[in-house]
Amino acid sequence: MITSIPGFPRPVPSPPAKRHRIGPSKHGMGAFAVCDMELGDLILAERPLLVMPTTLKKPPLRDGLNYANLPPHQVMKMVLLEYEGLLGQCVQNMLPENKKTFFRLCNSLKAEDGYGQVLGRMRTNGFVITVEKDCDHAATFNEASRFNHSCTPNVTYHFDVPSFSIRLYAIRPIKSGEELFVAYTKHNLSTRQRQAFLRSYGFTCACSACSDRNWDTRLKCIESSLDAGSTVKGSPDKVYKQTLRWIKVIEDANLPSLTVYSKHVRRAEILATMLGKWEEAGKYRALLDKLHFVEYGRLTDT
Repeated sequence: MITSIPGFPRPVPSPPAKRHRIGPSKHGMGAFAVCDMELGDLILAERPLLVMPTTLKKPPLRDGLNYANLPPHQVMKMVLLEYEGLLGQCVQNMLPENKKTFFRLCNSLKAEDGYGQVLGRMRTNGFVITVEKDCDHAATFNEASRFNHSCTPNVTYHFDVPSFSIRLYAIRPIKSGEELFVAYTKHNLSTRQRQAFLRSYGFTCACSACSDRNWDTRLKCIESSLDAGSTVKGSPDKVYKQTLRWIKVIEDANLPSLTVYSKHVRRAEILATMLGKWEEAGKYRALLDKLHFVEYGRLTDT
């Protein structure tokens, strides 16, 4: 049970000063930086407006009906209708301001597909959160749900269960005035795969990654760069220099959220230690700790 977690419910943290604003964007509404930020800076932490399971269960049937005798599309519409009703009751019980906020969120799904005004907004604006092990939920938020998508995001997030809040952090340096983006897709998918996934949100992504015809080739090179580094012959110093080059390549591509970036940083720390470059080893260790914390809410274990 979530209530058995030590310290639950912990207070929701706040940045030392307001670091973002919500306002009009070329993507609709969006979030923007109001100050310069560095990797690891907390931008926003807030509790959800509404939470629902990602796996929808079939409601019990009446009058002796059997799901086996119904076509799949009809079963799906029945399930969606059931959850629309349940979630609708939750929304009606919200505080008036929260209810207004929820219904101001975009709904990119069609009623003919079985999505109502509540479930459609949950699907369009929900973040996947893990509340308990092997138990994912979708959650919508007052401000976090206003953050638009980019395949090269400048913001990452994790859900902190003890405080029951989402926490959004800068994943790289951000300048005041920049729009703040999270990724709705996995970062290592091909352009075609990302575009297919994003179609359900009702837009075609035109970020720098999706506009670059060579992006998929660049991404494959970056993803395989660790293997390339392990086959380099020569001194640890040679491997170290190549590792630093890959770190720079990934940073220039605005992809520090890739797992391979953290692994290169870890390799740089190890090699710098081997070479007696203690100051540089400490720098990469601190960077690795920041990366791990913004993604998982805790420091690295090693």
